Amino acid sequence: MKDKIAILGTKDGVGKTLISLCIGKYLKNNNIDVQAFKGLEVSKNEYSINKDLKIGYNEKLKSDCFGNEVTVDNNPIFIHKNKENKTKVYVNGKSYAKTEEFNYKELRADFEEFMYNSFNNLKEKKDFIIIEGSGECLEYVEREEEFLNFKFCKNVQSDIILISDFEDNNSFANIYGNLSLITKEDKKRIKGIIVNKYNGDLEYLKKGLSKLEKRTKVPFLGVMPEINTNILTEEEYGKNYRFDKKRDLIIGVVKLPFLSHISDFYSFEDEKEVKMLLIEKPNQVDIADFIIIPGSKNIIKDLEFLKESGLYEKIINASENGKTIMGICGGFQMLGEEIEDLYSIENKGAKFKGLNLIPLKTTYTFVNKTTIAKGNICNMDNILKPLSDSKIYGYEVINGDSDMLEGAEAFMVDKLNNVIGLSNKEGNVFGTFMHGVFESKEFRRGLLKILKERHGVVTSNKNLEEQSFKEYKEKRFDEFYKIFSENIDLDKLGKILKGENM
Repeated sequence: MKDKIAILGTKDGVGKTLISLCIGKYLKNNNIDVQAFKGLEVSKNEYSINKDLKIGYNEKLKSDCFGNEVTVDNNPIFIHKNKENKTKVYVNGKSYAKTEEFNYKELRADFEEFMYNSFNNLKEKKDFIIIEGSGECLEYVEREEEFLNFKFCKNVQSDIILISDFEDNNSFANIYGNLSLITKEDKKRIKGIIVNKYNGDLEYLKKGLSKLEKRTKVPFLGVMPEINTNILTEEEYGKNYRFDKKRDLIIGVVKLPFLSHISDFYSFEDEKEVKMLLIEKPNQVDIADFIIIPGSKNIIKDLEFLKESGLYEKIINASENGKTIMGICGGFQMLGEEIEDLYSIENKGAKFKGLNLIPLKTTYTFVNKTTIAKGNICNMDNILKPLSDSKIYGYEVINGDSDMLEGAEAFMVDKLNNVIGLSNKEGNVFGTFMHGVFESKEFRRGLLKILKERHGVVTSNKNLEEQSFKEYKEKRFDEFYKIFSENIDLDKLGKILKGENM
């Protein structure tokens, strides 16, 4: 395996950063410790390391993608353009000069020294470095002054992948022109070509690509479509994160006529970003994010109330649309398929259809007992997975016998490993026989975190916002790499990175 590759462009804006990022992700996926390097970056987008060292934002993105902490060595020279198009130069993250205050030619030697020092620092730490060139690889008329692209590659002995784009339909001319104007020594370093931003039918390009490959004797690695490569900055994301989200999670408790154990919900009173709602009418189901069917002193009559009020169908529809629904004790039994009443005189032996959201069947009998319960959440493989192994405690009030049916997912077990809670496969509907379960802080806080994320509630917890931003970036990186891997010959790319002949 080689230890470096340079990504140069036939002109500015061809997508060098995107290709650098994707090649780095390819290496990372193959367990190579990779680092990004751009000697000189000119950009309006800056990133502050420890609030006082400035570099280009793209180098921060690449470091995030590769799983590294960004340093000033990733971008030793950063020229920042502000909104008024005034520029300021930062060297090793620190303010160096305003562009009108220095002579570029005079400081070229200093810039080169800074670049090589940073590059050598990275070489000592990482297995592989992806070098991104600056601007057009041949933009300097005076060849001897060029130090950012071919000269740098020559001095650090790096092979090159050349990037062109189809934005102005001159891709082939740009490629051929660049390869014709460079020295033979520089051309030998170019091991592959990638065409970016092509939106047409690839069949129309094949003939031209084949001819150009024969003339230049440089292999084509593939053609990338034009894609939206925008990734929000942390500040932009933070604004959107707060703007697009609600301020409170609304927990709706169904107000059953025979509701019991209202104290089950007192522990939510001190939680931030939470509002409680008593649901009496079907339209209130739409308002609630998390719907709880509580305990009941008369399950049969409360089940009839759900059906007569329209809440029965509304709750079923809510579950089908992905809302989160929980049942506690009698409410849990109502979530099941069927309740058989062997207790009351007027309904003895009658069977009542439950909400049929959980595979559970209950026989309502004279058995009635209360026990203290401790246990934990099972290892879940659905949206409740973050709760796995959380400790729980409370008490059970058992009315009759309930049996798990085929397809039921165990959600809670007591200390004797008896199942005391179930969920559906997706995890958005679940329940337990245990009262007081929300007194278990680990479970309550964990569940609220899941619910706030699911239902778009902004949180005052900065760590959660940072985690959300991290997940957003990783998702974007994965999207980029998926397109890259579908359009680029990874076998050819792998051989180039290993230094093998094709």
